[in-house]
Amino acid sequence: MSGLYTITLNGVSEEVYNKAADYIQAHALRLNYRPEVSTIDCEFPDDLDPAKAPELSEAVIRKVHQQL
Repeated sequence: MSGLYTITLNGVSEEVYNKAADYIQAHALRLNYRPEVSTIDCEFPDDLDPAKAPELSEAVIRKVHQQL
């Protein structure tokens, strides 16, 4: 299984943005950048908790709940 997240990086430094983007690219199963709002929609394996990643500490992370 996996979890869907929306990660927003508005107002963070360029260094933090780059670290977060590198982390997401290395760990995400799927991702979609929305640069106009500094947001990345992504899917992570369930055993990975992006909220606990130091690279994402300044990001706003929202888990997306799906209805089947």
